[in-house]
This record gives sequence, C-alpha cells and structure tokens, in this order.
Amino acid sequence: MSIENYRFDGEPRALYYADYRSTYDAVRSRIVPGQRIPSDLSVSFVGNNELLPASFDLRKVDRQPVGNFSIPGKSAHVTFTDSCELACEALFDRKARRTDHLYTVQASELEGLGFYPFYLPLPNLPLHLRVIHEAQQRNPEERDVPFRSRVALATLLGQYQVC
Repeated sequence: MSIENYRFDGEPRALYYADYRSTYDAVRSRIVPGQRIPSDLSVSFVGNNELLPASFDLRKVDRQPVGNFSIPGKSAHVTFTDSCELACEALFDRKARRTDHLYTVQASELEGLGFYPFYLPLPNLPLHLRVIHEAQQRNPEERDVPFRSRVALATLLGQYQVC
C-alpha cells in the first residue's frame, strides 16, 4: 500500500506529508498537550548552522508562551522522518538548504542530561515539542540554560545527526 500526501480542509499544514500524518496518528493517543512525552519516543531538532553550545541559547522566541505554557525552551518535534528535505518542507514550508541539519535522539537520552520534551502542538505543527532544561523548569525566569548542559546537548545531538 502506498502512502499518499494529502490534507483535508482545515487540517494543519504539516499533516499534508504522509510521514508526518502516520507518525501523528501513531502517537497522538500517547501524548497530552502540556505534558512530557513518553521516554521511548524520539525527538528531532532541525538546525541551520553548525551545532555549537550557543545553538541552545534561549532566544526571544524560545521565551514566548505556547498557549498557557510559559516555561522557556527550544523547539523540537516528535520524530517523523530521517529526511532533511521532508523535515524542512513539513516544518517550515520551504525546501531544505545545504546548511540544514536534522538530529534525532531518544527522549530518555535528553532526560539523562536534564532536558525534558513537553508536547505543545502548534496550529500547523501538531507534533511540536518544547525541550526544557531542568533549570528553567525550576525557575522559568532563569536567564539561560547552564553552559555545561548546552555543551552536553550539542555533543549528544552531534552523535545523532541524521542528515
């Protein structure tokens, strides 16, 4: 059976992509908005530059509330592909650039470093996550993720670069 790309009127844009839709259908009964995702799910980050500890500095957009959820963190997604091209098209509605990279890691490995992925779907991205460091979880006003933790995260993700 071949999987087709399609979207019904009013559905989120990302659901057009068959891989995104099939992943969403497979995990949606296991994830609850505003809650941590199960540790056995994998998490993907898309970056468009060299992976450095500074890549995980919290920017203004990372501090904006998502609905009622106001703890700052970095955006990520429940893993739905191992293709940079498909990830960029589904997530950003654009073609991948040569500088785009996809990193995929188990949620349990992030948790081992003190980072926790929370399920916070966005209108066009129903698999959106916010990955929060325990320092921000304890104190959302904390200025940034500790440097040592950012180094550990960059090192971990560097080991799991998909493309």
